Amino acid sequence: MKMVTVKHKPGTITVGDIMDTLEKLEKDPSMKISPEMEKSIESLKFFSESIIQPMMNVSSLFTTENRVFGQLSDEEQKMIDEVESETRQERERAERAAGIPEKDCISLDSHIFLCDLPGKSGLYLYKEGKFHFLKLRPMAVNIIAHLYQMRTHPHPRNCRTVEQLMEKFSQTKSIKTIKERLYELRDLCKQQGCKQILVDIEEGTWRLNFELDCCEMLG
Repeated sequence: MKMVTVKHKPGTITVGDIMDTLEKLEKDPSMKISPEMEKSIESLKFFSESIIQPMMNVSSLFTTENRVFGQLSDEEQKMIDEVESETRQERERAERAAGIPEKDCISLDSHIFLCDLPGKSGLYLYKEGKFHFLKLRPMAVNIIAHLYQMRTHPHPRNCRTVEQLMEKFSQTKSIKTIKERLYELRDLCKQQGCKQILVDIEEGTWRLNFELDCCEMLG
């Protein structure tokens, strides 16, 4: 069987990428994946272990070779198809129950996803066995997304001063407004007991927290 490696551009893996890869692994368990994707799948370990892995285990019992050589009867094949269908339905129910983020959300950390979709701006935080959506002001989401893109650059290009953020995101050119969004986000992370998303590395200069998984996978 030909070995296929699925590559992803470092640091741009979304929930949709993770789910697509899991589906491909289900069809071809021998498929190789990039270290970045391995890290992202590990960050959703609770999901893959409880739903995807059982499905992969069932599928792996009945390989393409078995079907080609007729080792499965029609009745056995029907039974397997029914099991796979039920497993898919169970997975879909689990996704809805766990509040899995939309496929275009960005994975910042194993328990933190950034959502910037039309009419929906905020964070998905994983607590007590499921994801919870917390709405953020669009400016705060834009700042996070901007610094997320900057994180791959060497210092000091991976950070921004309050003045630089003001020039880019504040229509009224208000430093006060930028600081309010930054401090609101910091307080929210403290209240929720999650990792800080943005950190003030020196007076008035901010960057993405390098303790987040999306930064660790770059190293």
